[in-house]
Amino acid sequence: DWQQNYSLDGVTVTALPVVHWSRRHTRDTNRTLWAGFSIRGPDQHLFFGGDSAYGKIFRHIGEQHGPFDTAMLGIGGYAPEVIMHASHATPEEAVQIGRDIGARRIVGMHWGTVQLTEEPPFEPPLRFVAAGRAGGYADDNLWVMKIGETRPLFQANDGN
Repeated sequence: DWQQNYSLDGVTVTALPVVHWSRRHTRDTNRTLWAGFSIRGPDQHLFFGGDSAYGKIFRHIGEQHGPFDTAMLGIGGYAPEVIMHASHATPEEAVQIGRDIGARRIVGMHWGTVQLTEEPPFEPPLRFVAAGRAGGYADDNLWVMKIGETRPLFQANDGN
């Protein structure tokens, strides 16, 4: 359930509410939860936003569970906005989620893999980077990774 957690070997995963809906069949709308996750280890605190639209819940998450070192946030699947606004954030809203939860670093995800919606396939990362810079994130803390790319979350020389 939301707010429940599980700990193992110094890592605690907490299920957190996000803004979406659930359905697998025509008669089971919203009978299961949708969630994001706080992943707290000894050296890092991560937020995985899953599939989510923007909502006031993120301010509460920031107050109750933040700040976060890194937030992985969905930036695609937002057009047409009249249909998608209830389940997927725009790139600008993803940056606002990062600010609301107190994320030091934000990572754009959930874009470009499968063409589900009408936005141009390479538009989300461009808008995310522009919004992140406008929102006060330095390029070192604003990531849109290439498919298959990995990056260390902790580097001995930066202390973070």
